[in-house]
This record gives sequence, structure tokens and C-alpha cells, in this order.
Amino acid sequence: MFETQIFKLNLQFLIVVAATAPTLASASDVVKLSTGEKKVIGPIAKVEEAESTFTFAARVDTGATTSSIHVEECKVEDAAGKMDENLGKTIHFKIKNPSGESEWLKREIAEISTIKTSEREELRYKVPVTLSCKDVKKRVLVSLNDRSHMTYPMLLGRNFLQGDFVVDVDLGRKQADQRTDSADTSAKQQKTPQSSSQK
Repeated sequence: MFETQIFKLNLQFLIVVAATAPTLASASDVVKLSTGEKKVIGPIAKVEEAESTFTFAARVDTGATTSSIHVEECKVEDAAGKMDENLGKTIHFKIKNPSGESEWLKREIAEISTIKTSEREELRYKVPVTLSCKDVKKRVLVSLNDRSHMTYPMLLGRNFLQGDFVVDVDLGRKQADQRTDSADTSAKQQKTPQSSSQK
């Protein structure tokens, strides 16, 4: 009898909770509620390197653990014969902005990691670099890499995005559509003959 009363009380409590609890939100609402003060970012973003104040177009990649930047060349002070023996040494590396301006930066090599690409495995130096995007400024480890064969000179990985950004892949499509519309409008204006005054 006593156990039956307890069961009834628990059941009544569950009914009250279920009645007063909010309904489950849709997937899109959950994303909005979970973002808080996070910035919405598209698949491509403008990123500034703090020391040089150079701005780069960066590919946003949530699958990449670490961010990466293209370097024109680099030199390690008192370099050893093997890359993995240069940990903790000072490295000078040159970056170049889209306008062709270049600047040498100097950092201590914080990590040396093995990166697997579609072609091979390679060692890369990682150094601390301060980046800013959409008013978010962070000092993160950045992999120094030859990205000359890639479309974008910088890659934003999770170590910069985490905690501050939500990626909306539709933004890239919208930006592409806007560029297409703008190009179409410009082309139409060029094709439209200008009327001349008749005398």
C-alpha cells in the first residue's frame, strides 16, 4: 500500500513536469540557442595577422585541428640537420599579403607535427600567432606551410574557431550568388548602348 502511494506521487510529479516542460525545439532553433554570443562565419573569412596587420582570405575548416598560414620562406636559427630537432629554436618566416607586400616574422617553434596529406606525410613547424576575425582576437598555434598551390593562403582550424564561432555554409553560397548578380549587372550595363542626342 505504501509503495503504491509512492508510485502514484512519483507518477503525478512526472506528469506535472511533462506538462510544464518546454517542447523540443527544431534543429535550427537549437543552433541559435546554443550560439549565444558566438559569431556566425561562412566557409571563407577575412583574417588579420596582428603583427604585420596583413589581411588574408582564409578557408574555414572545422575538420582541421590547427590553423595554417602560407609562408614564402623560412629560416631556423642554428638549425639542426633534422626538422624534429629544431623544437624550441627561433624561426624567421616571411608572409605576403594579396597586394604583394611581405614581412618577416620571428617566433619560437612551439611544436613540430606530422601532417598527413593526400600525397604524403610531412613535418611542419607550429608557432604562436595572433589572429583576429570579426572582432575576435586569439593567439593560437599556426602551422607554417607552403600553400602556394592552394586557393587560400590561410586555413582557420578548430583551435581558432572553437568557443567563438558557428559556421554557416550557406553564407558562401549567398556571397557567390551576390558576386554573380553583381557581375551580371555590370555586364548588362556594359552591353546597354548609351543613347545619343539627335539634332
